[in-house]
Amino acid sequence: SADCNFADVNKEHWSYTYIASLAEKNIVNGIGNDMFNKSGAITRQDMAVIIKRLADYKQLELPKVREYTSFNDDANIAGYAEDAVVYLYEAGIINGFEDGSFGPEVTTTRAQAAKIIWGMLDARKE
Repeated sequence: SADCNFADVNKEHWSYTYIASLAEKNIVNGIGNDMFNKSGAITRQDMAVIIKRLADYKQLELPKVREYTSFNDDANIAGYAEDAVVYLYEAGIINGFEDGSFGPEVTTTRAQAAKIIWGMLDARKE
């Protein structure tokens, strides 16, 4: 029964109820100008933000398994995403690349998304 006002998300589209439900819970908020960009790619930093908001909504406290040192491209992580990146890194949910970067603007791959989702499911067992 959730509703959203994204101009590019039609109520008849198969994803509408999912997007509307997440928007209603402030887990997703689109890309601005009343747009969601449902067919667009998602960056690694935006994926981190969404996963952190979901954990917060579900009141899932992820265990800290390591300290955050830094990525060599920390300066490129958007301010709105910094806390999420650090939190999920410390929980072992996300990692950087072999060159020491996080790649905040890099598109999340299906493999990376699978690792993040599995990490969240695995964390729920603890």
